[in-house]
Amino acid sequence: MSSAVFIRFCDLKKKHNYPSYLIFNTIICEFYVNVKNNSNNYLIQKGKNEMKIYDYNGSKNLSGDRIHAARCQQRLTQSDLAARMQVNGIILERDSISRIEIGTRFVADYELMVFSKVLNVSVEWLLGMQP
Repeated sequence: MSSAVFIRFCDLKKKHNYPSYLIFNTIICEFYVNVKNNSNNYLIQKGKNEMKIYDYNGSKNLSGDRIHAARCQQRLTQSDLAARMQVNGIILERDSISRIEIGTRFVADYELMVFSKVLNVSVEWLLGMQP
């Protein structure tokens, strides 16, 4: 979503208290448009726009296998890794680590940066760009 569109949705939400939602891998934006009716009055009509985020090679992230490998090499449990991420400001639970490792959860860029710091590996390695 471009920043201009994002600001417009935020302004609509503030001005009219219209909801906008972010739901897992589908972004659903509630939007309202002015529609001119026959009496030259403007009506507010509700609509829904969905943007589907697709998998890449059957996975929702590129780094899950590498995160798993680095975690196991350091003999960390998923709970240990989650705790280290939380100390660094990223709130993840053990089940989120599990879902990342098996590829059923997206990894945000800021999460990837902290994973690289906590696991002492480069972001490029986590993305599979380095052997």
